[in-house]
Amino acid sequence: MFAPVGWISLNDIVSQLKWIIAEDLYYGLIDYDGEDIFELVWLFTLETDEIAVCLPSGEALPASRMLLHTSDPSLSANDHIDLIVGTIGSAHAAKQSTKPLSEFELKNRYGPFLHLPVIFLEASFTEFCEQLQGTSRSSNDPDTVSVSSVQNLSPAPNLSPKAVSEGIIQLFDNGELSKFDDAKDQLGKEMSVRQFRFAWNMARLHRPDISKPGRKPARTIS
Repeated sequence: MFAPVGWISLNDIVSQLKWIIAEDLYYGLIDYDGEDIFELVWLFTLETDEIAVCLPSGEALPASRMLLHTSDPSLSANDHIDLIVGTIGSAHAAKQSTKPLSEFELKNRYGPFLHLPVIFLEASFTEFCEQLQGTSRSSNDPDTVSVSSVQNLSPAPNLSPKAVSEGIIQLFDNGELSKFDDAKDQLGKEMSVRQFRFAWNMARLHRPDISKPGRKPARTIS
């Protein structure tokens, strides 16, 4: 897809994460499989600071984060965008919606931004992948990540973002989750604040009420 220099399209992000998972390049520290792909992409959109669309001129125009809100991170589409297509209004295609909107309705809703590619800063995506693998770039080589060095790391599944997020969810469901700092002390004392926030945001995808202040009541299952 199309993106200005220094940016990456949503479509390309999906493709690259699929390739990463298929090739096991990020690298056994976290047990992801193909079914996690959409959850990972939605998590990236939650983590990243800047969201934009690519104008026909090739310029990046800032866009609202509300375009990327999802109530079910296991699905490829929300109310506006299909991750696989990666353009404004793509969630309303006939194959994605039981009541697809007509082109006329879509133009009324999105105006001149209909069908524009959604893009993100490439540096943000690179940093996301580094967090995902549980390591960072070598200070001696700012442009590459050593495959061998990552594969030789000792796995620490209890501190992987996925494992820690599951612990956060368990605390929340049991009514034992109070605030971010307390949860970090309990589940991720050895993690940096940014690393733990990554896991915290992953948990929020499944329990949006985690973001609300105060102690969380036990979750009831009807």
